[in-house]
Amino acid sequence: MTRRIQPGQPSIELLLSQIALFLQSQLEQKEEEPTQQEAPGKETMDVKEAAEFLRVSPWSVYDMVRTKEIPFFRIRSRVFFRRRELDQWINKQLQEVR
Repeated sequence: MTRRIQPGQPSIELLLSQIALFLQSQLEQKEEEPTQQEAPGKETMDVKEAAEFLRVSPWSVYDMVRTKEIPFFRIRSRVFFRRRELDQWINKQLQEVR
C-alpha cells in the first residue's frame, strides 16, 4: 500500500533534510560534551590514572615526577595530576619534537 503526499504536506526530501540537520546538530552537541573518561569529576588523577592516560608505566610517571619533567602536585606524600595540565604538557612535548 502506497500513500500519496497530500497538498500542503512536507515532501520526503524536506523531511529527510530536516532529519539530517537534526542528527548533525546532535552529533556536534555530543562531541562537545565530556565523555565518561573525561568526566568533570576526573579532572584530578593519581599516578596510576596518569600512567594509563599517558600510556606509560606508573614507575615512568614516578621517575618523571622525581626529575620534575611533568606537572604535578602533592597532598602530603601522594602525587596528583590535573588532566588539563597534562594535556598542555603533551602539546608542548609535541611542539618541541617538530
